[in-house]
Amino acid sequence: MVKEFELGLTLEGDQIQRFEEYIRNPTCTDLGIEIVRKAVLDARAGKFQRR
Repeated sequence: MVKEFELGLTLEGDQIQRFEEYIRNPTCTDLGIEIVRKAVLDARAGKFQRR
């Protein structure tokens, strides 16, 4: 089942264009890349439990 939810964002002026551009072409910071890398290594090492 799919449930729609509202983010409650109000965008004005150039925020609208910047948000739409980010959705089309998201960026990733060095910290974001490191977090994903650690998650992959932890998953490979079996540090996560399946439920």
